[in-house]
Amino acid sequence: MRSRDEVIEKFRQLYAKHLKQMEGEYLSRQPINCVCNNRHRVRKQGIVGFCSNQEVLVGCKQFVFVCNDEETAKKCPYYSCKNTEETVRLAFDDILKNPAFCGQKFPKLAILIWFLQEDKTPNPDTRKKSLLERIGEHFGRSPSEQ
Repeated sequence: MRSRDEVIEKFRQLYAKHLKQMEGEYLSRQPINCVCNNRHRVRKQGIVGFCSNQEVLVGCKQFVFVCNDEETAKKCPYYSCKNTEETVRLAFDDILKNPAFCGQKFPKLAILIWFLQEDKTPNPDTRKKSLLERIGEHFGRSPSEQ
């Protein structure tokens, strides 16, 4: 069985890894991350991103500019990311605070959080027995049936 310190270290590693991935996703130059990008459902097209920057729209004859792919966002001189490192970290921490959402999005982190919160028993034998009882309760069995 792993020690509490090993579990904490694994948690720190996974936390840093997933936070870095989320930062990469939320801070990258994509239409969905732009302040000016408004997404709307278009019949037979799905969700489409439209630019709402007035300087971009002035150059368009129809006053509509579709900004729906990464190439367009990378070329745009008016691109402004709506996320910051701080907002991404806060959003990530909010996900971790919600057990159901955390379990869906980051199952390994959810298990480690559960272990670290629930397991305050120092004795490994007592901890194992407590864990088996909780698992048995979850499945509607008594510890003697396991």
